Amino acid sequence: MFDRLSRRITDQLEENCTISHEDRELYEFGLRQGFTSMLNILTAAAVGAVFGCTLKALLFMGLYIPLRSFAGGHHARTPMICYIQSVVMLVAVCLYIKFVPCGWWEYIVIAAAAAVIYLLAPVETENKPLDENERKVYRKKALIILSAQAFLFPIMRALGAEGFAQINCCVIGMMSLMLVIGKLENSKRK
Repeated sequence: MFDRLSRRITDQLEENCTISHEDRELYEFGLRQGFTSMLNILTAAAVGAVFGCTLKALLFMGLYIPLRSFAGGHHARTPMICYIQSVVMLVAVCLYIKFVPCGWWEYIVIAAAAAVIYLLAPVETENKPLDENERKVYRKKALIILSAQAFLFPIMRALGAEGFAQINCCVIGMMSLMLVIGKLENSKRK
């Protein structure tokens, strides 16, 4: 999405001798990732603001991204489709937070979704295949993050921080959905 802008800035940095030609690709990649991250944060804040849950939308992203980074799952074919899917996911999360009251059934959702993540993570994609060592490392990190988030859920409920608990439920639920979709996509490719 930010290819041209990143390229132009990198051109300027190289022309001004701020970076060497050898480092060009690294800077271009870093700029593109930085712009994408900034857009995602601003979008989460905007979607949250529309639904009156800006902090919760940002918290969702803050908890979702680390788990997603190591657990893998479905990936869109283009950055634009990825962005649109992320916005739809944020809208769904905000609607859930706004209109669905906390309930005992969230314990069941957390348990079922965590079991799916435990069984499937990490789910690779055709663009990012994992070797055996990477699978072990990614799995271990995903399960550590999952354990911490699942452990926090009952604590937050007990402390009366139901909004945080709801966010946690959404994170683990959405992550399990992404893994299932990714696994189905992988089986169709084979």
